[in-house]
Amino acid sequence: MAYPGLVTSLGWSQVILVTQERFSEQLKVIMAGHGICVLASTELPRGRKDKDVYTALLSGISETGVTRVIVSGAGADIARLVRNVYELNLNMSILALPWDGSVTDMPGSDMRGVEIMQMVQTFYNMPEFMRDNKQWSAEHPSTWQVSRALYGFMEVGEVNVDEDTAKKGLRLTSEIPKFRLEKFDLRLTTWSTVGVCEDGTVTWTSASERSEISDKGAMECYECQCINHVMTSVVKW
Repeated sequence: MAYPGLVTSLGWSQVILVTQERFSEQLKVIMAGHGICVLASTELPRGRKDKDVYTALLSGISETGVTRVIVSGAGADIARLVRNVYELNLNMSILALPWDGSVTDMPGSDMRGVEIMQMVQTFYNMPEFMRDNKQWSAEHPSTWQVSRALYGFMEVGEVNVDEDTAKKGLRLTSEIPKFRLEKFDLRLTTWSTVGVCEDGTVTWTSASERSEISDKGAMECYECQCINHVMTSVVKW
């Protein structure tokens, strides 16, 4: 998974996760392995929800004092969350991990305290299946995990069979994990490619793209408890 490499490259050490619980638990473990503190985790509202749902969620995030938020889910749900960030006038740096390709309907704003970047998957875990499929243009992250688990259970007798064994058994081609990094222009409502993440390594088109999102309005919580068992509190005078 390339997400920790990007988070580290952005200079983020404390983050809040907004996604489904099953993916949140996986991300917590992976982030811990890279020394990244997950301060809190909450569900991303799915579908059209009442304003109060977003207000409660975003107010809770704002109260922590940490402005680094990783949002993972369907593009339409991510866009609705961002719209509420604008309406509540919150300063926030958002890393979007959409499951269904680039978020094409992201709303714009004249705010200066909001930064949005997205990581778009450009490879397939199951390329043969996706190439023959005419209905989907993006691969849901659970597709490969479920297929791998089913193959392991039915053929090997082990749910957590390694990926190479599953791909070989299912006759799937292995593609290098590659993601496109895009930054959102709030006023023009357009995305621009600012880098790529290939096999866990991030390459930026220019140094300014990275520093702009990592340094603006940075806030840290020094007395907070990490929910993924990463120690961040140290004695400070």
